[in-house]
Amino acid sequence: MITRKKVYEVPDILDDYAGLSGLFSTPVGIWCTDNLDCENMSIKDAQSNSVCLSGNIFDESIKDCLIFTFLDAINYGLEKDKFVKIEYEELIAECKIINLVVCE
Repeated sequence: MITRKKVYEVPDILDDYAGLSGLFSTPVGIWCTDNLDCENMSIKDAQSNSVCLSGNIFDESIKDCLIFTFLDAINYGLEKDKFVKIEYEELIAECKIINLVVCE
């Protein structure tokens, strides 16, 4: 049976960084993990335990995962890097919707 599935495309921050605003203007990208301890890790450790969504396509299966970015101290003038949790609804609001045709 052929069906349609809604998926979302995340802008690639490395290609479009200068023209982006909102969630996707963060230079470290948008990340997703099922490891809830990432909130307490350094940027490097959290990224090694996660998948970068920037420049990729995802479906609703990630809605129960931890979606996040970091505001790094250097680019944001902070004392230390800051972990920022992103709600699933916030993420999809800034993504391009793609209707994927699937044959099951």
